[in-house]
Amino acid sequence: MPEQGKITSSAGFIFSCILMSMTHTEHALYLFPNNSNCSQSVATPFAPLLGLDHDTLHKMCTGFGAGIAYRQQVCGAVSGGVLVISGLFGNPVGRDFEKKNAAYEEVQKFLAFMEDRHSDIRCEKIIGRTLKTSDEWAKAREDGLFDTVCSNAVASAAEYLHTLAASSLERFLSVAPASPDELGDILSVQHKAFAAVAERFSNPLPPPCTETLEQLQGVFPSIILLTAKWNGRIVGSVRVRVDGGTGHVGRLSVLPAFQGLGIGRALIRLAEKATGPVRRFEIFTAASEAGAINIYESEGYRRFRTGTDAAGIDVVYLEKK
Repeated sequence: MPEQGKITSSAGFIFSCILMSMTHTEHALYLFPNNSNCSQSVATPFAPLLGLDHDTLHKMCTGFGAGIAYRQQVCGAVSGGVLVISGLFGNPVGRDFEKKNAAYEEVQKFLAFMEDRHSDIRCEKIIGRTLKTSDEWAKAREDGLFDTVCSNAVASAAEYLHTLAASSLERFLSVAPASPDELGDILSVQHKAFAAVAERFSNPLPPPCTETLEQLQGVFPSIILLTAKWNGRIVGSVRVRVDGGTGHVGRLSVLPAFQGLGIGRALIRLAEKATGPVRRFEIFTAASEAGAINIYESEGYRRFRTGTDAAGIDVVYLEKK
């Protein structure tokens, strides 16, 4: 087992981070043509949001594929979506009728969306064929129905679930100052968040990936360090170092499976509030990271210079006054 707060440089670790750095929809569309059924493909990318590991959720969805075990009843993409919505909004206790009804309402909205997008929620109606024999299923595959019609249903469901999670951020997310006993978990999140980005450069392990627990403990007293928690689990962090009237925002990290939900924006905004009065804020990122730059600029940051870091990576510096 890797030491807490220390990244492994194994190829398997890097590959898993790259896979998780896909959007939820990209992950679903990666799984579907690679022997995962429609239900597994839709639900599995959202496992971390439910507090589950990917393998467990993938296994739980097995019987829902192909309209529930080849019965062509409820489309597997739909049943996978219902499972995710239930995991996000459902009632853990039987008598919690408020949560149960809230989950039912969200499921009804999802079903209406899928019906509107695909005319029905039943596998047979969506595909447009009755498939009762193995030859009929083989013919449907030969005709490309799974690569077109079914793939579109998988994409629609995954996109809907991602938008739903992002629009419900306040329900699941809390941001607060870090405590000393959380530094190991913060570092683990930071390593995973930067690993996928690092793989695109010749030096796969830049400083955010190689920072040790001892190093973080050393700077902790002199920085503002915030954590983002999804249902109590640390999924992101950001730090600010104040120097000469400038708040240097750095190491903005969000676990790959939680990216694109608005967590990074929430961390930036709350980090600025937590810093107090300064003349300006400054942040930098790799010049190739167009998505990150767009987020910073949408939050009021403007580019003011470029440079090259110690690893030889071109970087862009942005400021907010």
